[in-house]
Amino acid sequence: MADHMAKGLELLDQAIKMHQTHLDDPKTATTESQKEMMALMVEAKKAFADHQEEMDHLAETYSKM
Repeated sequence: MADHMAKGLELLDQAIKMHQTHLDDPKTATTESQKEMMALMVEAKKAFADHQEEMDHLAETYSKM
């Protein structure tokens, strides 16, 4: 459970740090680095969605008890 949330937060943190680097020095914002940043955000979103799916499943399971 917490693994998905921790993974999502770590990926999002990496993307935020990369974005800050791009803001601090726009020359670092290459096409490749922007694609990498997007990939990090997409993976973070997937991890958060997986976490939510687990929470929904648990809520459904416990509501039947």
